[in-house]
Amino acid sequence: MNRELSFLSLARKAGRLEYGEDPVSAALASGKAKLLVYASDASPRTVKWAARDAKERGIPSVCLDHTKEALGMAIGRPPTAVATITDKGMAESFARRYGYGEQIQGP
Repeated sequence: MNRELSFLSLARKAGRLEYGEDPVSAALASGKAKLLVYASDASPRTVKWAARDAKERGIPSVCLDHTKEALGMAIGRPPTAVATITDKGMAESFARRYGYGEQIQGP
């Protein structure tokens, strides 16, 4: 398994990952979300609402180089288009380790 996906799997096991539209939307609204990630093949509608909501709340977002199928498999779920890391340290570490620092949208 790819290291990025392994990191997200670890975040899920640690209880620091929300995934799926409703839980991600709730995490964004509550301020619990620290980094939004979405699959490379997420629908334009999903990307639009998730990225917009994240930007409005000052939460960075990044498009992964992985499909919904790969993301879902990594976190033990069906194909998953969108997720959010809810721990600030883990979110910063993910962005730094995997070279997303310059690609992150938002503060």
